[in-house]
Amino acid sequence: ELVSKSGGSDTPQSMAEMIPQLLPILEGMENATERAHMEAQNHINSVYGGFSLCHPSSNSSLSTFWSTYESTLPTFQTCRSREEAIEDDHANCTQTKANLKKNMDDKKTLFDDKNGDPTPGPDCQSPVPEGRGDYLLRLRNFFDSEYGEWSTRKQNWENAKAAYDALSCMSSL
Repeated sequence: ELVSKSGGSDTPQSMAEMIPQLLPILEGMENATERAHMEAQNHINSVYGGFSLCHPSSNSSLSTFWSTYESTLPTFQTCRSREEAIEDDHANCTQTKANLKKNMDDKKTLFDDKNGDPTPGPDCQSPVPEGRGDYLLRLRNFFDSEYGEWSTRKQNWENAKAAYDALSCMSSL
């Protein structure tokens, strides 16, 4: 169990409280992995450069190794290129998903603002005396407008939610 040492007592923390402590650790792990990858790639490149300076025909075992290396290198390079393309696709998808989530949340907020409890008293009262026909026409226009705005906001939110739900970034991995 992760605990906080603040204030002289050990108190359990929620995951939300631990995020600021965990993020630097995770970023450090990511940076270390990237550095290790780059160092390994540099070593591979230097080995390749060293081989290119040797003349394989002067050593039969080196010649065999060189032939094997040369024959498998294109496959390796193709794999790395595909890996990079998939990683880029996933990053783009993840960003698109985040944008769709924000759009969906914004549309939901707009809908919730309009979807409150009805207020028949204030909505139906007339500030001036009016005849029955004028009263009914005013109410019809008011409710047509209110319903139109309500249904538009609801439809916008449902469309945004459907777009968010339909996008899965797992298929790009």
